[in-house]
Amino acid sequence: MIVRLLAVVCYAALAVVLLAFIFSNRTLIDLSLFPLDLVLSMPLYMALSAVFVIGLMLGLSYSALLSIKYKRRSYRAQRLIVQLEREMEHKPDISAKHVTLPKS
Repeated sequence: MIVRLLAVVCYAALAVVLLAFIFSNRTLIDLSLFPLDLVLSMPLYMALSAVFVIGLMLGLSYSALLSIKYKRRSYRAQRLIVQLEREMEHKPDISAKHVTLPKS
């Protein structure tokens, strides 16, 4: 209950900051794309938000690509564990009760 309330308060604060950012950066800017002869006119907050979203997507993609390596390693290790457990089921039981130690 407290965690949910804290999350709502944090989201509300983030919304207030985001709205303040949008209302304070409504100035139109001309964004030219260098190799192309294209000029886009858009509000500053939209350009900055687009850059943020593109960066977020690139970061998430990079993170996902890196995690594939570790997921593959985990899957291989899990398969090896299952294989070794099956081998242990078919081997005779060698425990301490069957072993006789020489007396000194």
